[in-house]
Amino acid sequence: MPMTRTPGAMRPEWPAARTLVPAAKALLAGAALGVLCACGGGGGSDSPATGGEPGTPTTPTTPPTEVRWTVGGTVSGLAAGQTLVLQNQGTDDFTLGANGAFVMAASWPAGSRYDVAVKTQPTGQLCTVARGTGSLTAAVTDVAIACETLPVAMYTLGGTVSGLASGSTLVLRTSAGEQLPISADGRFTFTTPLPGGADYTVTVQNGPAVQQCAVRNGVGTMPHTLVDTLSVRCTVPGALPQGLWAQETCQPPGALGPSSRVVLQFGEATAGSLSYNSGWVYYPSEACPGEGRYNAGPKVGVRTFKVERTEGSAQFAAHWGASDLLLPVSERKDVWVRKEARLCILEGATQATYPTLASLEPAVTAAIAGGKCYTPY
Repeated sequence: MPMTRTPGAMRPEWPAARTLVPAAKALLAGAALGVLCACGGGGGSDSPATGGEPGTPTTPTTPPTEVRWTVGGTVSGLAAGQTLVLQNQGTDDFTLGANGAFVMAASWPAGSRYDVAVKTQPTGQLCTVARGTGSLTAAVTDVAIACETLPVAMYTLGGTVSGLASGSTLVLRTSAGEQLPISADGRFTFTTPLPGGADYTVTVQNGPAVQQCAVRNGVGTMPHTLVDTLSVRCTVPGALPQGLWAQETCQPPGALGPSSRVVLQFGEATAGSLSYNSGWVYYPSEACPGEGRYNAGPKVGVRTFKVERTEGSAQFAAHWGASDLLLPVSERKDVWVRKEARLCILEGATQATYPTLASLEPAVTAAIAGGKCYTPY
């Protein structure tokens, strides 16, 4: 648009300026209103879903963190190599194996109650808890576990002797080194008691001059009570057996009861011939303790052993012969060996198989070790 110059005027003047001002004001007002609508207008997907004032931003709240505390203390008096197990409120087992400070592995909510107790005691010791209960307001560090060694319970070891010749003396020995002289049949007890759980072995250290004696039930472990089931039987060495003889092997639990032994019942030898039959001894508990209850045979029928040859030495005596077995009738070559107070029957053995005493030694040693031999019952 061309400007006009008014005479005497120093500056230009725009035409129709007054008509433009109202229009500009209206335009600015409309723009401001649009901005307000964009920021806080109602119901758009970008609007916060809160009941706050339009245009006011909000932030999500974080839940408070739970406060938890541990429980610990000290252990004293625990023996080397021993362990104990602690619990809190009956749960959360925690094993300790050394003296000193400890902190249980678990933690518990602040304000909850703790109650520390010993779940498993160390072997041979008793541990007690002090300052083991309370409320958790902070980490607990003053629980005190004190352990002490218990006195060892001691028990006596003994049994019975039978067959000892009048005027003879027998000396028994324990694996602990105690020696006990015995000069008559009857009951005996070693003077030194043994702790519960201790192993023991009883042997004949010195036998009577004219007899041989053997110990039955002489190996075992003290069962936290007294043991009086040792059985010592003395017989004439080398002679054919008479009376009842029980096998050293203890049969395990079965139809015959908790435990049992095979027993042979021998008659009196006449003219080199000996008759015998079989039976059982039943015991009320396992491991064949004590005397048991004898049940007479015959188990398979009456048998006869006929001696064909006899030899002896300072170590043992052997009887080669034939066993006449009934039901059905048959004959079997056997060697009956008397070593110490034992009778070992080598079934099916012949003079060709074992021609000398020395040749019998390995078989007899194996039979004794396997519990296959018999001792007087």
